[in-house]
Amino acid sequence: MQTIEKVKQIDIKALIEKETGSCFNKTNQLEKCPFCGSGKGTNQSPAFSIKAKDNFFKCFSCGAGGSTIDFVISLNSGWNEHKAIKYLQEEYLGIREVFQPPLHNITSTFDKMLYAIKTNPIKKASDYLKSREIDAESLPHGSYWYDSHSNAIVFTDSDNRLINRRMIKPEKGKPKAKNNGTLNESIYDKMFFPDFDVVFIQEGVINALSMVGCSSIALFSTENKIKNPKVLQKYVQGKRVILAMDNDDAGNKCAAYYKDFILSNRFNIQSLRRLVLTAKKDANDLLREKTLISFLQNTDNYQLLWEDIVTKPIPINSKDKQADNEEYYFFIQDGCYHMKETIKGKPIIKKLSNFLMDSVYHLMDGTKESRRLVKFQRNTGEITVNEIMSSELNLDRFKKVIRSISSRGLTFFGNTQQLDHILTYMYDREKNAIAINQLGYQHEYNAYCFADAVITQDNTLVYPDKLGIVSYNGVSLYLPPFAYTNLSDKSYSSQRKFTYKAGNINFNAWSDLIYKAYGINGAIGISFVILALYRDYILELTGFFPFLFLFGDQGAGKSNFVNFFLYLFGEPNHGISLLNSTDKGFSRSLTQRSNALYYLKEYTNAIDKKTVDVFKTGYDGELYTMAQKSNDNKTTTLEISSACMVDGNELPTSEAALFARMIVLHFEDNKFSEESTEAYKTLLKEKEQGFCNVTRELLKHRSLIETTFKKEFNGIFQDIKTQLAMEIQLADRQIRHIALLLAPVKLLQNKFTFPFDFDTYKESVIENMKKQDEMASDLKDVSIFWSAIAYKIADPYSGIREGSHYIKDPIKKILYIKFKLLYPCYADYVNKNKLHFLEMNSLRELLTAKGNKSFITNTSQKSRNVKSYTHKTLGSCYMFNYEDAEEANGIVIDGVELAI
Repeated sequence: MQTIEKVKQIDIKALIEKETGSCFNKTNQLEKCPFCGSGKGTNQSPAFSIKAKDNFFKCFSCGAGGSTIDFVISLNSGWNEHKAIKYLQEEYLGIREVFQPPLHNITSTFDKMLYAIKTNPIKKASDYLKSREIDAESLPHGSYWYDSHSNAIVFTDSDNRLINRRMIKPEKGKPKAKNNGTLNESIYDKMFFPDFDVVFIQEGVINALSMVGCSSIALFSTENKIKNPKVLQKYVQGKRVILAMDNDDAGNKCAAYYKDFILSNRFNIQSLRRLVLTAKKDANDLLREKTLISFLQNTDNYQLLWEDIVTKPIPINSKDKQADNEEYYFFIQDGCYHMKETIKGKPIIKKLSNFLMDSVYHLMDGTKESRRLVKFQRNTGEITVNEIMSSELNLDRFKKVIRSISSRGLTFFGNTQQLDHILTYMYDREKNAIAINQLGYQHEYNAYCFADAVITQDNTLVYPDKLGIVSYNGVSLYLPPFAYTNLSDKSYSSQRKFTYKAGNINFNAWSDLIYKAYGINGAIGISFVILALYRDYILELTGFFPFLFLFGDQGAGKSNFVNFFLYLFGEPNHGISLLNSTDKGFSRSLTQRSNALYYLKEYTNAIDKKTVDVFKTGYDGELYTMAQKSNDNKTTTLEISSACMVDGNELPTSEAALFARMIVLHFEDNKFSEESTEAYKTLLKEKEQGFCNVTRELLKHRSLIETTFKKEFNGIFQDIKTQLAMEIQLADRQIRHIALLLAPVKLLQNKFTFPFDFDTYKESVIENMKKQDEMASDLKDVSIFWSAIAYKIADPYSGIREGSHYIKDPIKKILYIKFKLLYPCYADYVNKNKLHFLEMNSLRELLTAKGNKSFITNTSQKSRNVKSYTHKTLGSCYMFNYEDAEEANGIVIDGVELAI
């Protein structure tokens, strides 16, 4: 109500004259009414007048009258009382706040509290600020309030969702400050001025108020971790941003968070700096010491974190034109290259261009055809940066290239020699950067490169500038996917998915969710992805790196399982289809990232044999060798550089050697527990924010892996081998796979809290490998059966005949067999060769098992899921898929060739 009374006390005469542009006469009358237009009454006198004593107006012609509020409402059609009061208090009282409606319209406790605070006198709050040397009178109205109940100075956020109190006389042992409402996503912006080029992001409000004359926003607390980019973007867009948090542990962590937040969201800012405050001192401390202004003016107190190098202009004039011309054979004037020469004793100045250029970086990629990032600045002021090939820097090609640069093109008027002088000057001053063409781990620089960020050797996260350059410790790396020059280049679309999406959870939380959702499969997946991050070292140490094969029917959850691991490396792609890829295309795809994870999907035993060979050689790290285009017989070997998860509805049984190179996880479409379902839902929610913070945590421990992995791996291998010696005969390769999965957990169990203990995990991994070994044995028995049939068919006296024992359908590629008639051939074969023997029912179960993907289950509508099939010639029989062998008359089933 105080606000309404103040508004009504505004001088109504001055208000009306300003709003109408008319002036009152000496008797406080207007010649013309601003509402009805009448100017004279019946006695020829003006109809509109004011009563100065009561501060009221009245028109005796149309009847309009009332207070200042009534006048503004009448003058502005459609305005209500709320809008009129807001207008009057802003324009005539200088109060920049939204008028609060009467208390009876406020329903929530928070709003009532806020309303009560805003109606209090603010003198005690002003006195408090003055005691801290803050010029309270110069602060915008509404930048602070006073809470008489708690004797505190009060600040509200931009959306009136947070009340931040600072106690003026805090009681001993009680908090000095208190928040009511929503802290997260809250911004104090009363000291933010949109027209200012620089904005400070402050830790607390007092610091923002201390820097009068600067544009600031405050977070209220270092605990306020803004996650919605839109909340911060409107304050920093297009500005030079300065992080001004305290120089203590909490302040440094807060500054690191907002540095990553601003750069990872790629806000369009000019630069990002950190104001490095003196330890244990904030802006208000410096203000009270009378040193704040000099501290802010000292450029040594600012640490450059990021700069938009694209828009930084090239100087348009040489400092000393004569000296430059003598030393470099050209000089710069008015944004163009010129040269001065003497012809017949007369000095002549020649204009060489309508632009300037600067080679910002020379991109070193180990080839003769290197590239340069060249900034071009037209004499009209337009700036662009282009990626120029070295071969394009000769006169003819250069002139053609620059014609399309800038909206109106660039022109060079000089000759080859003059261009060479300019290029030489440019080369002598350019910086070198290493072009990163394979994302992931960079062994030479001990760094892990995403498309938009680099994790350095000391686990610092560094973001590139607009040109895609990341500089740290004297090294500059070029990341092309998000570089200014490549934004429209669709060839980088796949690499752009390999982005650093930090996420909200750490390794302990992520691994706990994975294990709860997937049990032993999740535990093995966790080990596998840790190994993937150190694949280069693991492969060098062991000489092998297995594939993780996810086996199960469609809908069993394999795809989402893979995605929860792929989100450790940015945004997942759709995977590489093994059915629709050539062996060479598939191979090249596996060379694009280092120490990351690939998803190979849709495996079937019908894949091309060359693709199978890629798997077999890829286990040892190599893909295939190809000849170079040279006369010296040199070759190039493509190497697989990342781990692979493979999924399929068929086990990889086309060859025993392929199956042995896989670690198989079984996925069944079972009902999940309430705990696993909740964990799965949480993973689905969290994955959208990314899991790259988990990756960064894991990458901290490379030195530990490199110094101790060999010893742990060998020790575990020997222990498992001894343990299983009396139980089951597993091949050394399988035991090595077990040791490989166990080693990272054993090494890192003191660094992380794994959701399972090592001994339990060890037994589960061994059981999983035993199950896989049993499957391999079963597959071997199936192969023995077909080998027996192949042997007997080749014997003309065996009695096996087409039409009675089997029938081949060359159109559908199906072999129908009478198992009972063929079993005696199998029994005779294994007895003579002293092989493992299976009685008839056991062998039948293996041949018709779900894992034997050559077998065709009868799924006709009348006899769904019945294994046998009724053939019009053979009667009851079994069906098997086959492939044509290389020989014209042969077929292949389960890797065995039959001459039929």
